[in-house]
Amino acid sequence: MRYLVLIPCLILLLFGSLAARAAVTAETVDVLAQQCRAVNSADRDLPLDRIGSPDAVQCLAYIIGVFDALRAFGMNSPDRLVCLPETAIPETSFARIFLDWYASNPQDSELYPTGPVMASLIEAFPCRTREEGHR
Repeated sequence: MRYLVLIPCLILLLFGSLAARAAVTAETVDVLAQQCRAVNSADRDLPLDRIGSPDAVQCLAYIIGVFDALRAFGMNSPDRLVCLPETAIPETSFARIFLDWYASNPQDSELYPTGPVMASLIEAFPCRTREEGHR
């Protein structure tokens, strides 16, 4: 009898987690760009949990996640792809970086966004070449 009560709870938990996962994933570059357009200059110095627009938060969380993964996997590598600038940048500038890249690459609108986000970050935060020495 007690298992009969658990089954509906497990079903609700499963569907709830699937809905939450769908809510934070951009299916295409175009969808992510639409979300990033919700980031505005008033959000410039706010932490993610204080930004009012869910679309803006989704955009920034997605891009920052890709950025962090790129940094983590290349942290101690001489061939790392992304290097931080000397000065701190606001998290909201990630949206502008991606939107600028997207404006130059509209043919990629239907792609899954991870690769294009990586391309925008590599372009925005390049590492020095071997001849120049790494940061």
